[in-house]
Amino acid sequence: MSSKMISIIIPCFNVEKYIDECMLSITSQTIVSKLKVIFIDDGSTDRTLVKLKQYEKEFDFVRVINQENKGQSAARNVGLEMVDTEFFSFIDSDDWVNPNFYESLLTGFTSNEVDLVVGKMNSVFEDGRVDVLNGRSYLIDDFNFCSLSVERNFYIKEFLKDRLSVSPCNKLYRYSSFSNLKFTEGLYNEDMEFALDLWLNCSIIAKSDDAIYYYRQRSLSTTKINSERVLDMLLIANNITMKVQEKFPDKFIKELTDFRLFFCGYLTLLRVRNAEASTKIKVFNFVIDYFKDTSIFDVLTCNLLSSKRKFGLCFFKLAPQIMLKFW
Repeated sequence: MSSKMISIIIPCFNVEKYIDECMLSITSQTIVSKLKVIFIDDGSTDRTLVKLKQYEKEFDFVRVINQENKGQSAARNVGLEMVDTEFFSFIDSDDWVNPNFYESLLTGFTSNEVDLVVGKMNSVFEDGRVDVLNGRSYLIDDFNFCSLSVERNFYIKEFLKDRLSVSPCNKLYRYSSFSNLKFTEGLYNEDMEFALDLWLNCSIIAKSDDAIYYYRQRSLSTTKINSERVLDMLLIANNITMKVQEKFPDKFIKELTDFRLFFCGYLTLLRVRNAEASTKIKVFNFVIDYFKDTSIFDVLTCNLLSSKRKFGLCFFKLAPQIMLKFW
């Protein structure tokens, strides 16, 4: 195990247009000598693999794995199996980081007890606009150095309130603390469950305001898909609910209800807004059944929904077929 070295896991699929910018941000790091890069080409059909092979020839710290298309989570898991350094990180292949990203995160490991250091995340749109709030009205990860062994309840509550980043990419991990964690493969929006596992397994975390991860908002991003895959969100929410209830019996009842309404109600319906009629009907029926035991009062008191969104979900519960015609 290489001390103070960092493995960077980068899954790639058809990103020939973006991968150079991602790679440049890595070679521009202030501590590039401490980095090892693991590219996993997930069955790209464009020139992505050609570019990755060029990087591998040019830089001795780059390794490229080529596999048939299995999805981002499977590619990340392959990368995790190859980590042989004290620390590891993830970057999505169409994103990039600021030059002192890894130096700043590494500085956060002030003792052997720190498991995880979290940096900032900024959303960058195709027109060049930067959103430091990432589509919210508040900052995520708005915390200071804190022991989770003491404050774990606080962090689980913040996670359920959508106030902690779920992306695995704006973080640096101590390998010994997370060597057994894996991504659930084959599901859409699987980062949510992985993020919860982080907070449940951490002892001490730290934050770096100098490390900035730039998250590219693409119009064809999987987070904006209009297909039945969004129903995976219901499965993930169930997994999260069971894990929280198992770890904290009789706690976070209100927070879990709010989380499910926001994640599986509002976001699920939003992500099929432009889908075909048959897809909308199937998703609507699943969501109707999913929330059959949820009351109008639960919707009206949900802390994660604006007044407009509360009205929309109430309308959905009372007259879903009418709402479908206008959705």
